[in-house]
Amino acid sequence: MSQATQTFQLLIGGALADSASGETFETVDPSTGEVYATVFKAGAEDAEQAVQAARAAFDEGPWPKMRGRERAKYLLQVADLVKQHAGELAELETHDAGHTIRMSKGADIGMVISTFRVFAELAGREEDERPLPRNAGSMNYVRHEPIGVCAAITPWNFPMQMAAWKIAPAIAAGNTVVIKPAMLSPLSHLEIGRLCVEAGIPEGVVNVIAGSGSAAGEALVGSQLVDRVAFTGSTEVGRRIMHLASSNIKKCTLELGGKSASVVLDDADLDYAFDGALWGIFFHAGQVCSGGTRLFVER
Repeated sequence: MSQATQTFQLLIGGALADSASGETFETVDPSTGEVYATVFKAGAEDAEQAVQAARAAFDEGPWPKMRGRERAKYLLQVADLVKQHAGELAELETHDAGHTIRMSKGADIGMVISTFRVFAELAGREEDERPLPRNAGSMNYVRHEPIGVCAAITPWNFPMQMAAWKIAPAIAAGNTVVIKPAMLSPLSHLEIGRLCVEAGIPEGVVNVIAGSGSAAGEALVGSQLVDRVAFTGSTEVGRRIMHLASSNIKKCTLELGGKSASVVLDDADLDYAFDGALWGIFFHAGQVCSGGTRLFVER
């Protein structure tokens, strides 16, 4: 079946759902300039519903109470499902985000599988409580506890990988997540969210809403029910997120704009350095937040 006419729903509380307003938006295949899919557009009401689902899953559900090794089984199942659906996901990423099919198959899919497996391994080794050396009259120990509801907002350049990088570590530690992808490339986020549900991860642990930053994003970050925010994007938006997060002193991880540099010293293999510098700036058409946009060369 052609994906061109497919409509993608939001994922809230373990179920696929239309947006509260019924509003949709279209995603365009960058290689053709033609509409590739229609997506239900989340607004503030949808963001709040997703946050409430995540909050209920954290406060009342089994996920944060599980041992790390139990959560690990679910993350491994997600990795297996991504591998099973690798061809479909790669095609989706290529049409939605403009990646070459070689990159989608060779880099994006592999990174998603690896990310879920690595954090499954870490969750499996997790010790909820670890005693420390005792001092007279005291008992000392380290206790690891999940932080709560995590909000994640991702950019358009590596959507599938970003979805894994934000979701896997959060849920491996016992948190619940609401993730909002960029409107330019939301489809792989929605599919990975759906695979999380298929893997048996309890309802409300992973929620995916696609919508604008000014409506869905602001409502998500400003919610009093959210405990932590992870954002990758521009410095300007990062400032706004930090401001919104201050309402209840949310913890923030902000990966913002920068000017990454390559350093070439006089003992370098210049042929190798030259190729590396070209790769650093032009890889993925320069659409990389850590791209080597400057060269420091020894005089």
